[in-house]
Amino acid sequence: MQLYKKILTSIVTLLLITACGQAPNEENTIQAPAGKPKVALIIKSLANEFFVNMDKAANKHQLNNADRYQLISNGIKN
Repeated sequence: MQLYKKILTSIVTLLLITACGQAPNEENTIQAPAGKPKVALIIKSLANEFFVNMDKAANKHQLNNADRYQLISNGIKN
C-alpha cells in the first residue's frame, strides 16, 4: 500500500509540473489595457468632512500625476 501511494504521488506531481510548464499562447494570456489606468474613488457621504477632505486630496494627487492615471471620484451629496 505504501508503494502504491508513493507511485501515485509521483505521477500526480509529474502531471502538475508538466501542466504548469505549458508555453503561453493567445488563448491563455491576459493583455494589459493600453493607456492610463482608471482609479475609482467611491465616497460614502460628501456631507462628512473626512470624506470631503479625502476627495480633495485624491483630486489634488491626480492633478499632480495626471500622466500616470485617471481618477473617477463619486459620492452621495446628502
